[in-house]
Amino acid sequence: MMGSSRTEAYESAGVVGQCRFIVAACRVGRLEPSEVQPALADWMAIDAQAGRFPARHLRRVFENAQLVDEAAAVRIAETIWRVRKGEALDILGVGDWIVESGEVQEALLALARDERQPRARRFEVWKSLVPAAIRSGRAGIAEEGLDTMEGLAQDDSGIAREFLQWLEDRSHYDPVWDESAVLRARAQILYRLGKDVDAHEVMRRLFFAVRERWPEEAVHIREYLEGRGAAGETLRDLVVPAESVPDSRAEGETDEVDARLAAGERVRVLFVGGNETQARYDDWVQGEIAREWPGVSVRFEHTGWSSNVGSEYERLRPLAATSDAVVLMVMMRTTLGQKLRAALNDPPRPWIPCTGTGRKTVLDSVRRAARVGMQQRVRRRQGGMAGCAR
Repeated sequence: MMGSSRTEAYESAGVVGQCRFIVAACRVGRLEPSEVQPALADWMAIDAQAGRFPARHLRRVFENAQLVDEAAAVRIAETIWRVRKGEALDILGVGDWIVESGEVQEALLALARDERQPRARRFEVWKSLVPAAIRSGRAGIAEEGLDTMEGLAQDDSGIAREFLQWLEDRSHYDPVWDESAVLRARAQILYRLGKDVDAHEVMRRLFFAVRERWPEEAVHIREYLEGRGAAGETLRDLVVPAESVPDSRAEGETDEVDARLAAGERVRVLFVGGNETQARYDDWVQGEIAREWPGVSVRFEHTGWSSNVGSEYERLRPLAATSDAVVLMVMMRTTLGQKLRAALNDPPRPWIPCTGTGRKTVLDSVRRAARVGMQQRVRRRQGGMAGCAR
């Protein structure tokens, strides 16, 4: 056909491409490494016509190529993605091979971000794209994927159960999420599914994961479990040594802190987390605080579950840096909480956990944050006076 005077007609009819496809399929079907490069040469010559061939045949060529030459399989997969676009996901599936293809990763990323796609389909894409992004050194993409998956799990019980199972494999998320981040996500999803006993056990594990680094949060976790009616066996060894918790009642200090707050000295508190339910408490909490400590201002940022973590973090980071103390609510996206806790160490800013969701819990956490913020000023002032004395 290629030597015929009718070559152009054969090519335009697709006959030449069909023959090349058959030859390529037969060659990779032999599973002989020596046949792979000739097969690939035939395959690349029909790239523009690949869309004409049945999906099951395309899949077979790809699977056979994977058995003998991963690099050639990736090139074949890329041509299928170019021609069959969204359908390629059903033809090829996704797996470890996508680590080698930046082109396919970008195509998958566009599909995963497309909110017009069904939630289950987006979740399936992210399940493979996140580990591939981690192995490719694209931590930001993996972080985005984990955050999106958590948000999808909050909206769909079926996805929630699948996400819990997926999180059992550490290689899926490490090192983008640390142990405490995974425990936070698991607990929130289990509570959402009504599996309180299982969620209590995860919160118990979180207690021990944070006790050394954030002892005050560990105290709040115990209080939270008590408030949710966790059994005594769950609480029996959740103990934080008193000396490891920042003491807001040092001798002579509490009186000065309270006096300065009552006198109207300014303290800025940033409260992050919660949703529209907690937003209904804002005016009441602000009013209660103002009646006792008129100089304390509270900025509420209720991030909920649907916010874009990247933009939220960039917006909240400077607010946290200019606040005297920050309240971080458990009810927020895991990635956002993880990033904010890290940011609060540079420059150092005290933060207070809020593990409950009721208005009294919110008020108590704001009050504690105001005291800690003022306490830091008192201590800096005392340190400065001690320096002058020396």
